[in-house]
Amino acid sequence: MESRTHWLECHGDAIDRGVLGLFGNGPLSWTTASDQSLIVEYQRFGRNQAPLQLRIHLPAGLGKDDSVSFQLDRAFVADVQITRITPKPDAEQPISDGIRFLWSSNVGEGAILVTVSYQPEHIGFLTARISVGDAASVSMRQFVYP
Repeated sequence: MESRTHWLECHGDAIDRGVLGLFGNGPLSWTTASDQSLIVEYQRFGRNQAPLQLRIHLPAGLGKDDSVSFQLDRAFVADVQITRITPKPDAEQPISDGIRFLWSSNVGEGAILVTVSYQPEHIGFLTARISVGDAASVSMRQFVYP
């Protein structure tokens, strides 16, 4: 009887962790990185080639001519397949350390929320540096399961 109780406790702990998000979706799976006015929400864990998202809160007016932009570093862009960005950027520019996404001044007043949908292409730790010009920069780190 004692071994059965132990077995149930062990499996119950694993189920609890899964429900809470330690293996994917759940309340513990999302975290936030921020620096000054840049806020990035992301999932701590994901699965290889399964959909994930970055939620990037961009402050308006940090770019030239009231445009809004952010950069993703080269390592992140090389390790994922970006499937969609909403709202759709007006322009994408390759830069020395990655890619810059730009929106014109008509994206709305105040901060805007940009959602980057992507799929990891490797197992293990996935890191990214998200920056808004020289004004703010944050790093994120995810673990990608097989």
